[in-house]
Amino acid sequence: MSNLTAIAMIAAITIAGYFVFLGAERWTHERGDALATGLLRGVPMSAKHRWLLLFNNWLPNALGTTTFSLAIALALVAVAREVNDPFIGFVAYLCAIGFGMGFAFWLLLGTSWLVFYVSLLRETKTN
Repeated sequence: MSNLTAIAMIAAITIAGYFVFLGAERWTHERGDALATGLLRGVPMSAKHRWLLLFNNWLPNALGTTTFSLAIALALVAVAREVNDPFIGFVAYLCAIGFGMGFAFWLLLGTSWLVFYVSLLRETKTN
């Protein structure tokens, strides 16, 4: 792979992936706020609706964001392995580490958010 092609691929994957990741993360946190407050765009939700929102909206999006981060990291590693220039490979690995950290954080922190939301909804259901 030529250096110019590798640089273009690294830039395209990283920039596009970053904006998709940020959009998905924003949407996930907005849904999480709705789960925590019981309000979706100012409209109150029942406990059943909040449970449904958790498992049909929040959880799939959180898992999708996590998986997407891993896929982007692996794509950047694949580009790094095909490059002959060590500096360009280093840049690709560096970008891969960034998305790998996004994967690790969503895996760990997303799990803690899920536990929090389940706990919160159980308390809401009983009260």
